[in-house]
Amino acid sequence: MTVRRSTASCLSSTTSSISLRPGIWRASDAIGRLTQLETLDADQGRIVELRFYGGLTVEETAAVMDVSPATIKREWAMAKGWLFRALTGGT
Repeated sequence: MTVRRSTASCLSSTTSSISLRPGIWRASDAIGRLTQLETLDADQGRIVELRFYGGLTVEETAAVMDVSPATIKREWAMAKGWLFRALTGGT
């Protein structure tokens, strides 16, 4: 499946978002990159799943993972940055 993206956001939350540049990317690319992230850092992969796919808040994610909200915020920011670079070719 090919998705046309303009200024729509990717991996957004109520407090922050990452916008992809105009262009085409495949949903399978995002899933593949998430799988890579899970291999590199299982906790960050789980946070992306809970926040993005599960719709959990920072506080809910922290409770599920039994860590502090500050840890979730830090790891969420790092995961979004990694995924953004991976999906946009590192630019």
